[in-house]
Amino acid sequence: MNMSINPPHIPTLFIRHKTHLHAIHLQDKTGFCARDLGHLMGIFLDECRTRKLAPDQRKTLWLRRYDDMQETLMVCESGAYALCR
Repeated sequence: MNMSINPPHIPTLFIRHKTHLHAIHLQDKTGFCARDLGHLMGIFLDECRTRKLAPDQRKTLWLRRYDDMQETLMVCESGAYALCR
């Protein structure tokens, strides 16, 4: 990935009981890191578990996390709600 053309997104970090949740606001949608969201829910969320979501409910983005650039699976608000049911 050419970082000068597509710089990584810088997420907002939320902390609940020492557990981190990285979130971004992009194109009028809020996205949550699937791994962090799963940790808060007590389940492991990976690409396989999120396949049941619509393509517009999940996407992979480059995020700057912990001073490193990581390719991160993100889910939108409606996707997070669907995973809770």
